[in-house]
Amino acid sequence: MQTAWRWYTQAIIFHGLIIVSDNLVWRPAPCPFLSPLQVMPAPDHPGLLLAEQRFELSKFRPALFGQLAILPGASVMGSAPKRQAEFLASRYATQRVLEKWGYADYQLANDAEGVPLWPQGLRGSLSHSHQRVVIALCEDNTGYLPGVDSETLLTPERAKRLQNAIITADELTLLENSCLPFATALTMAFSVKESLYKALFPWCRQPMGFHSATLVAINSDGSQVTLGLSKSLNGGPAAGSCYHARCWYSPGEVMTLVVTHPVK
Repeated sequence: MQTAWRWYTQAIIFHGLIIVSDNLVWRPAPCPFLSPLQVMPAPDHPGLLLAEQRFELSKFRPALFGQLAILPGASVMGSAPKRQAEFLASRYATQRVLEKWGYADYQLANDAEGVPLWPQGLRGSLSHSHQRVVIALCEDNTGYLPGVDSETLLTPERAKRLQNAIITADELTLLENSCLPFATALTMAFSVKESLYKALFPWCRQPMGFHSATLVAINSDGSQVTLGLSKSLNGGPAAGSCYHARCWYSPGEVMTLVVTHPVK
């Protein structure tokens, strides 16, 4: 199976970033807590960037908020170290990616429904799982509504327990006939539905459950998936509307991306 990101050996340094082949951008990490930030163009979607920031929970210290100039907020500082580390890594990575558009030191906040508040003129999506942050970001004029998600793979035992909450009987048959181990396939199904929700909710503002959309096709290596909307949503997306997802697999993880467009 393919991995989400690939390393390259040849690089050119430009404005603090390292530009490597296939348009991958690698930025040196400022401290041992963070790995180098990687940024790359999203496949098939010109103008959409994907970024990945890995972090090491064991090296998190609250003092890093000051070192990296990130404001944690009272609710974050009172939370568990894991939550603080995820917040710090995601906000640091977001700041660095937003520098491309001239937003220096912009700190991402959420609205009352938990939707990220991106700078005017930009649209994005953010996800974090075990020691990993992923971001999808583009300008409004691309017309994209991106949703990105990262998940740690379910264990076979947990996948068996959760399958009825995540997929239908028809989806079960589809996953069992795919090339993926069932726990990997179910994690992917969970993730693509999360990505679709993240793409549509900021626009429709309508909650979606795992049965609001169903998987209808998976390609031969599991890297591309088609979902169909099971019910109509506010603002125009009708039942039966189809959406396409890209999936990347790495040891113990899956990342998915759904890019939609507003209904005219």
